[in-house]
Amino acid sequence: MIKEIEMMTWEIFLGIVALVGFALTVGAPILKLNTSITKLNSSIESLKESVDRIDRLNEAEHKKIWEHNDMQDNKISAVSERVDNIEEKWAIAEALHPDLTKRRSE
Repeated sequence: MIKEIEMMTWEIFLGIVALVGFALTVGAPILKLNTSITKLNSSIESLKESVDRIDRLNEAEHKKIWEHNDMQDNKISAVSERVDNIEEKWAIAEALHPDLTKRRSE
């Protein structure tokens, strides 16, 4: 009977050792995976913050570019208007003084 109890004790001990070994075998990769996932989450958050900052800077730069573009459009429009006025005045002057056309072509 004592041999049977000792045999059962060893079987229980070996079963526990096997379970602990299995737990360590499965637990180690899971722990590494969890660590990797945590690092990836941290990296993604950092990347998201960088992209958000770049987006804000781009938005500000695009606003400056469009403001400058509008200013250039206004200047071009003013110059175009001045050229149109000069051409209109020249046409009136030619109509009143036909000899201006001769001088212009010479």
